[in-house]
Amino acid sequence: MLDSVQSSVEPTTSVLTPPATTKPGGNHTKPCAPPAGLLAIPDALLRKAHVLFLLSITDNTLARRIKAGDFPAPDMVCGVSPLWRVQTVMTWLAGGTALDLARQHKALKQQIAEATTTQERAELLRQHRHLLAQIRRIRCSKNTPAIA
Repeated sequence: MLDSVQSSVEPTTSVLTPPATTKPGGNHTKPCAPPAGLLAIPDALLRKAHVLFLLSITDNTLARRIKAGDFPAPDMVCGVSPLWRVQTVMTWLAGGTALDLARQHKALKQQIAEATTTQERAELLRQHRHLLAQIRRIRCSKNTPAIA
């Protein structure tokens, strides 16, 4: 009797375990919203996906910013997962970053007004568009709701 029951039951490992898939460009961290109320706790830890969501950037951009010193390094590493304290990220968002970008924007506008050649002006306008995109990303990330 037991043999007939075992033969009629098919293995369900394919149902329980999703098939292994790899992305063509490699594995990247997908941004996700931090849990509701987490941003109100200064010592809470944010995963990389949460930081990417708050900053509206990709993981490659985050790595470049950390390497360049434009964003603070993780406060802690658990295994291979970098973790930031909420206070660190929020201080960075509210701190000098927005002021530095505003100063750069003002100086760039003045340089555009003083540009003498068309080629120089075109290059400055390209830099201006790039700077405005950075400012927009930071403004959007500041206005991001804390609830998922």
